[in-house]
Amino acid sequence: MSLAEFYLPASTSRAVDVDVWDVSALSSLNASHVTWIGRPSRKRHLGSLSAAYGIVSTTAPFRCVQGFPFIIELSCSNPGCTLEYRMDDKEPKLGIELIPR
Repeated sequence: MSLAEFYLPASTSRAVDVDVWDVSALSSLNASHVTWIGRPSRKRHLGSLSAAYGIVSTTAPFRCVQGFPFIIELSCSNPGCTLEYRMDDKEPKLGIELIPR
């Protein structure tokens, strides 16, 4: 069993509700070649998180298969939400962590 934790390090005006989806495939995924139309299909909903400044939000535990790449998609739960992710080496870092249980 695993779970996903999400931490939003920068102050925003309000919390953002985020859905976590399993989009794993049997082969590895080259993220630099993924397009919106060609993205992997959603396999199952892993949970929802409410991301807010300074708060660690956690999903309920879910199963993942060992020995295969585990790929997740984050999406807004509600209309009008904006979710943007950038790789950034600056501190504090945005945290998304999968924790084996």
